Amino acid sequence: MIFIFSLCTANGQPVSPRLLPEWFVERYESLELDRRYELGAYLNPLFLEGDFNGDGEKDIVSTLVNSENGKLGLLIIFKSSEEYYIVGAGDGFGVAGDSFEWVDYWEIFDSKTAYETTFLDNGDVEGTREVTIRNVAISIRESEGSGGLIYYDGEKFTWIHQGE
Repeated sequence: MIFIFSLCTANGQPVSPRLLPEWFVERYESLELDRRYELGAYLNPLFLEGDFNGDGEKDIVSTLVNSENGKLGLLIIFKSSEEYYIVGAGDGFGVAGDSFEWVDYWEIFDSKTAYETTFLDNGDVEGTREVTIRNVAISIRESEGSGGLIYYDGEKFTWIHQGE
């Protein structure tokens, strides 16, 4: 079953109703996340599906806007549990920052290997290291810059920086 839900853009302007899975909207409301956040529509597609925690179920990640400060982020809800995670939207997330207004593009990353940019203490790029990915990750990027992967390591979501 599909649920029609009204959303807001990052600047709070209403957008056309979008389709979101009913279970996702029900969980969002039952967790009372709508008291502090609005589901956003600042990236296309509106949401992504992937098995982020490796339990065989398709979880959902959607864009999110913090109602108090307007900062952008992502809401990840696991389908098979009550667990949810918010990255950005006013909470720092590694070098990705506390607001994702810099993100132009996102997609599911389903390769088993990623390459993380490593840095020296002074901030200069040192090189890259290979990282094994057990489940799918969320790739976020600037159109003409760097980005990274948001990856669930079995306990929490972590940032794998890619690019300079």
